[in-house]
Amino acid sequence: MAAESYILLTQEGHLFQSCLAQGLTDLRNATISEKGRFYTGSFQLSIGLERLMKTILVIEHMANNSLSTPTLNQLKSHGHRLIDLFDAMRRIGATMPECPLQSMSDGSKPYQILKLLDGFARRTRYFNLDSLAESQSTVDPLVDWCSLYDQILRDDVSTKRKERAMHQAALLSTAMSGMAVVVGHDLEKNELDLRAVMEQPQLQYMAAAYAVYYVIAIVAPLRGVLSHVTDAARHVNMSINAPDSVPYMTEFLDWAWFDKPYIMRKKRWP
Repeated sequence: MAAESYILLTQEGHLFQSCLAQGLTDLRNATISEKGRFYTGSFQLSIGLERLMKTILVIEHMANNSLSTPTLNQLKSHGHRLIDLFDAMRRIGATMPECPLQSMSDGSKPYQILKLLDGFARRTRYFNLDSLAESQSTVDPLVDWCSLYDQILRDDVSTKRKERAMHQAALLSTAMSGMAVVVGHDLEKNELDLRAVMEQPQLQYMAAAYAVYYVIAIVAPLRGVLSHVTDAARHVNMSINAPDSVPYMTEFLDWAWFDKPYIMRKKRWP
């Protein structure tokens, strides 16, 4: 027979799996043509990462406390602070023979994305509505994504690919000149002309593949930490001959392998 914690953790596994998968899918397909996907991707990824890391903390507590779960106050004390939660993951990872989070420096692109999502979870998810009510000192999350994509395009996307996309956009905009009117703005609220409407979605789509790759660079090591605490808790479970209290949680992230060619090809997750 399974304990209630087994059922609840299983449900939580389905939850963070769905959030992460939907978030990755939306991020992969987000461009100025579909700005809503930047928001839904940010919502789902920030929630999915928060729930995943809090699940790891719960299971670690169970492993260290004869399967007893933390109090509600202990769990809520972490709030929506993804950076603080990630520091807790590093602490757990440091107890492992090989820490899967060790290679992620604070200046890396995966960590930049984590900081972006941390800011979205705590401050900027209501940016549009808050700005309508009063002036804001926080940065628009779309501007954050634009800045990150510009960096990815500089560092990761080949000049040849970018030039080909820009050349195609120039040809199309010239051919359609006088036949189309553009009403819209880019991620930084600048008015778009016909060439930009043709060019920016192509460049952003290139950058999106790398952005997803860098998100997986966060999720895949966390899967290693999740495996570590799950094994520890299940060992305790067997040693005291109790009903199953912790499922095999890594099954919910069996798609999060850090395989770059596979990640770069994939358009829909999991």
